Amino acid sequence: MIAVLLLAVAVMAPLLSRRLTGDVWTPAAVAIATWAGTLGLFALHLLDYPPLPGHVQGLIAATVAALVGGAIAGQRLADRNQPRTPQPSPSGGGLRRPTTTVAALTLVGLLGVAWYVRLVVTTGGWALFGQGEMLRYLLTIGTIPSRYLFLQQVCSAAALVAWALVLTGTRIGAVGVLAAIAATLGTLTSTDRTQIFMVMLSGGFMYALRRGATLPLARLAAIAAAGALLMATAFFIIGAWTGKAASQVGLQMRLPAAAPGTWPGRLVDAAQRGSVAYFYATGSYPALAQLVDAGHPRLHGRHTFFPLLRPLQRAGVLAIDLPAAIPPFVAVAHRADGTPFGTNAYTFLYYPLEDFGPIGAIVYAGLVGAGCGWAFGWARRDRASPLRLLVAGQLSTALALTFFVNKFNSTAFWYVLLWTALPFLWAAVSARRGRVPARS
Repeated sequence: MIAVLLLAVAVMAPLLSRRLTGDVWTPAAVAIATWAGTLGLFALHLLDYPPLPGHVQGLIAATVAALVGGAIAGQRLADRNQPRTPQPSPSGGGLRRPTTTVAALTLVGLLGVAWYVRLVVTTGGWALFGQGEMLRYLLTIGTIPSRYLFLQQVCSAAALVAWALVLTGTRIGAVGVLAAIAATLGTLTSTDRTQIFMVMLSGGFMYALRRGATLPLARLAAIAAAGALLMATAFFIIGAWTGKAASQVGLQMRLPAAAPGTWPGRLVDAAQRGSVAYFYATGSYPALAQLVDAGHPRLHGRHTFFPLLRPLQRAGVLAIDLPAAIPPFVAVAHRADGTPFGTNAYTFLYYPLEDFGPIGAIVYAGLVGAGCGWAFGWARRDRASPLRLLVAGQLSTALALTFFVNKFNSTAFWYVLLWTALPFLWAAVSARRGRVPARS
């Protein structure tokens, strides 16, 4: 009954948001839908997770309330503080050569792809691409260095910039379209599913924001279904490549028994293939419960501000000990053979909990919600601005993933966001310089 109620809330959140605000995916709706939906799935108890203690349930409820309350407050603040008749954005966000911009970003990203391919071939030959599980392991332990990501992640930026330009009516021509396709495909070359997911989710949020109240719900449902199908396809194909398919992992959900070979039996077998996806959607909650009860000493901001502190440490400006960037794994379920199965996703609360404890984590959630709400309200004032769509779309994606991980603490997330904003900021600065009279 609780599962049904939570899943119903997840479905109703965007519909109610549309009715109240005209926009389907306001930050408040995003937070409610993603957390209620995944908690509803968790409440189905399809894996042998331990039950969530009462104090952890309270922390989750307070976190969602803080996210939603902060998002509403931030959006209202943006609406209140912005002019009623803002200056419209220049065509193409002020870019003089939008096609060239997309092509240049794609070239940078594809250079990173080429770098990655060279590292793989140097390490294990071309055959290593056929051994996805080993390839993923070598990347994880650093045998294949991740320095190529400095360029390769620009593929995501190129695809998003191209989409923002198209959404706002800028023609990028056949060259721009082909470049955007190449950049999108470039995100699939590594063993990481995160990049293509971020591009697709951000693109979807950008589209919904651009259309606003003019977007028919039937079209929204069709686009959402198509996007979900594409992401599921990428998830399962890359999962099979890297040894993370259900048959390889060994997770088995608690589903009704059915005779093999019958239609019910085939449906159960098909559903079992989604066990890994179910784990990704729900495994962070039992991990969070273990984290809350672990009693680790507080790190007072070293996790939360890691993206700022790490460069300063490397540059020798700060002599400071920093925690590991990747959280440790904890066992939260069991495979069909009884061996433990773990995760290192604890919801986005991992870093603020480690730094400041439960109260600090709730305050952090409120600030995250407020920031996302303000950015969304800012973008709503000028939906024809590619820059505003890019910022709000990517922040909405990070907000949507808070049930799983913390993108707001990810250097890669801010890096891609910077690359998507950079061309438009440069164009704005150049235009402003052109309007300022030269001093005699």
